[in-house]
Amino acid sequence: MSTQFRYYAKELLTIALPIILGNLGFILIGAGDVLIAGRHSTDTLAAISIATAITNCIQTFGIGLISSVSPLLSNFRGEKKSAKKYFYPTIRFAMFLAVIVMFAVLAFIPVIDYLKFDPKLVPMIKQYMFVTAFATFGAYLHAALKEFLQAFEVVMFPNLVTAYLINTSRGEIVNIKDLHYAITKGVIKGAALDVVTCEDYSFNKCSNKNHVLYADFDCVEEAQILKELTQNPEVIVTPHIAYETQDAIDYILEVTFIAISDIVKGGNGYKAN
Repeated sequence: MSTQFRYYAKELLTIALPIILGNLGFILIGAGDVLIAGRHSTDTLAAISIATAITNCIQTFGIGLISSVSPLLSNFRGEKKSAKKYFYPTIRFAMFLAVIVMFAVLAFIPVIDYLKFDPKLVPMIKQYMFVTAFATFGAYLHAALKEFLQAFEVVMFPNLVTAYLINTSRGEIVNIKDLHYAITKGVIKGAALDVVTCEDYSFNKCSNKNHVLYADFDCVEEAQILKELTQNPEVIVTPHIAYETQDAIDYILEVTFIAISDIVKGGNGYKAN
């Protein structure tokens, strides 16, 4: 009996713990605001606490309806019916609810004047509720994705923040060492890099003595880090080819013809100094 209990307890925790953490995430959104407000002033803390209590009551209506997605789709799967086709309807349903709840929160803001709160708190309460109303879309999108994936026993992924870094602009805007650390430690899931620092060295073979001899030490180090990153299946590195996309070429041609037209007409908007 003890062995059977441990088995079911383990199975239950495996499924329930990520769900619990996901639900705590919604609570911590408001709790985080309260903790920061407490460092600002007691008036700010009071205002945000009141606004959070009111908005949570309104937003819980939509969260409750979205929570029905998981059991409904689970029943469909149990009856051998297709459930994956309800992904986009689930998103649309959540966004529809978000619109309704957003307007409900906004509509409640004028009511604050009649609830006899401290006059100096009223403007802050209204301001916080106004901002929170628009945050409903993000919260409901997360809830919808979580409920949909839970119907397929995918409980860990939707309750964790997963991010990918995409860089197609300049290599210098990304610190390759920090990126390596973030991916290694699981801070972000992966990366797609079309540009990196020290491209001339990084994309040439290390056997080229001229590159090894004249390369800056930092470039040598970053090239080694980049080599390690390329071994990670969650990292894609391409040799600066994003400019060859159709959109990029169309933009280059458009700007070029505008410049030619400007010069022909005697303008100086694109004239070199």
